[in-house]
This record gives sequence, structure tokens and C-alpha cells, in this order.
Amino acid sequence: MPARAMWQARLAIGKHRVGVRMYAAINDSELHLHLLHEKDLARVRQRLANPATGRTVEVAGTRRGVEVEPGRFVVLEPKELAALEPEPSRDIEILRFVPEAALDHRWYERPYYLGPAAGEQAACAALAAALHQTAARASPAGHCASASTPARCACTRAAWPWSPCAMLTK
Repeated sequence: MPARAMWQARLAIGKHRVGVRMYAAINDSELHLHLLHEKDLARVRQRLANPATGRTVEVAGTRRGVEVEPGRFVVLEPKELAALEPEPSRDIEILRFVPEAALDHRWYERPYYLGPAAGEQAACAALAAALHQTAARASPAGHCASASTPARCACTRAAWPWSPCAMLTK
């Protein structure tokens, strides 16, 4: 059975864009455990609580902030938090080329493969040839901001157009 793309994007290098598809490089086989009540095996839910009073706090009664010193917080308003979020995009923007030795695989959150989108095989082949000629021993590094998850990314150049690509943690 052929691999199924999980996301479509445009790989952007400068003003040039090439349509690509992203494929999972690994299967998620992680075991997801739930907390259960010992007596009746009902799922246990977590709740927000004020540690000083022990009382439950509704989500609507919370605010986000950064602790700048012990016990002192800078509170961020919802508009300020929204301004920090990148605009959703289907672009994977290559910002620079870095030595492959600079990409420590321990920081990769999850590996993916990039392949050409429909009708983009020639453009991907041209990009692969250009990368092999001009970026000797360097890998593209950049960022992408999907609708839900902004992330940094790095791609190894060895196997283009089926290039292993990894999302780095935020």
C-alpha cells in the first residue's frame, strides 16, 4: 500500500516555492495510559485548583503569566498572547543552510519525509540538483507554521526529493 501524505505544503527558498507532501517516517506505536479509579476503574480527571485554598478554579478564571522572580509575575493579556502566534501558513521556509553536524538528532521531536506534490516532480528534481551542487555538506534549516503547530524544521539533503525531514521542538 503506498504511503499517504499527512500534510501538503510549499517549500520556500527565497522567492522560489516548490509544492511538497509530508509523510510520517515512523508509526506512532506509543502506549497511551489513563489514570483510573482503583475501585470502579472509572477514568480520573484532572482539575485546576488554587494551591492556597484547595478550591477548584474554572478555566475562565485563569490568566497566563511569566514568573520573573520568585512570587512575581508578568501577566500576559489574551491579545498579547495572540500577537505572539505566527500566522498559519503552508510554507516551510528555509532560512539558512547549516552543517549537518550542527543538527543534533536528539532534539528532533518527530521525523518526516518530504516528497514532491502532484505535478511538482520536475521542480523537486531541479531543487535537489541545486542543493547537491551548491550546499555541499549542509542541510536546509527553517521553520513552518501550520494551522495548529508552529515548529522549527531541518532536512537532510542526502535523499532529495524523498528527503528525511524532522520537526524540532518549539
